[in-house]
Amino acid sequence: MSRPISKLITGGLYLTLFLPLAFTPFTYFPWHFGKTIIFQMIVEVMGFLWLISLSRGEQPSAFTAWRKQLNYLDWSIIIFLLTLIVTAFTGIHFANSFWGNQARANGVFTWLHFGMWYGLVTNLFRREPPQRNYFLKVNVAVAGIVALTVLFQSHLPLLWQSGSGGGIIGNRAFAAAYLVASLGLAVYLCTGVVRWWRYGVVGVIMLLITSLFVLNNRGAVAGLGVGIVSGLLLSLWRFPGTRAKVTTATIGTLLVVFFLSFRLITPFHTVFPGLSALSHPTQLLLGTGATRLMLFLIHITTPNF
Repeated sequence: MSRPISKLITGGLYLTLFLPLAFTPFTYFPWHFGKTIIFQMIVEVMGFLWLISLSRGEQPSAFTAWRKQLNYLDWSIIIFLLTLIVTAFTGIHFANSFWGNQARANGVFTWLHFGMWYGLVTNLFRREPPQRNYFLKVNVAVAGIVALTVLFQSHLPLLWQSGSGGGIIGNRAFAAAYLVASLGLAVYLCTGVVRWWRYGVVGVIMLLITSLFVLNNRGAVAGLGVGIVSGLLLSLWRFPGTRAKVTTATIGTLLVVFFLSFRLITPFHTVFPGLSALSHPTQLLLGTGATRLMLFLIHITTPNF
């Protein structure tokens, strides 16, 4: 890849990491809709530059190598995107499923941009391995700032304050999903940085966990729990030694105690009502869970709905 194009793509990828901090008062839903449009524009420009590089014969070997190096994460994302495309066609309203709307800005079209972004990021990491840690450090730093806006939202400019309590991202569910993803990357980063950097990353991890409690979003915490359990099971498969088993058993016990505390300790019920529902499976079907389940049942029982 030519040096100017490589620099432009790399710069664009780093620029996208700062978009969670953006606020667009000139759009509807300024906490997230404007960010989505800007993100799509940047990704499309980077994709166009990548195609220019491909047309010049600068990418074929790298592209072929990328196809041969697909890992489980790559395949899971490819399958996820293909599933979204299929469900857009088989769902109730194709246009709404594919394009999304301003309130949510999460249609298949947006997810395809995330898929393209992921491909460009992995290409960067494979082309320039040292960029991996730099990229993750910037992401974790930005996530820490987002977490601070969640914890201290009342100190933000009045226009930036969201009624739902999601900090600079606005929507609590979106903020929680972003912080959970960043939390996973921060934990991964801890394994590949020098000691004095590791202390800072651990501090950000604690900040992200605290913010997740404040956001009180059961979906994000449930997803985090499933991720932790899956990681523990994979660790037993990859590292079958005694030390791995002891570590897995310890973490598993702590998780059980953690979730039982929401069921048995009364103050947790009042401070974290959303998270307390995780220890009461029947409550997961209340609120938005009930309406989504109802819509699903109507769809499968009424083909012409």
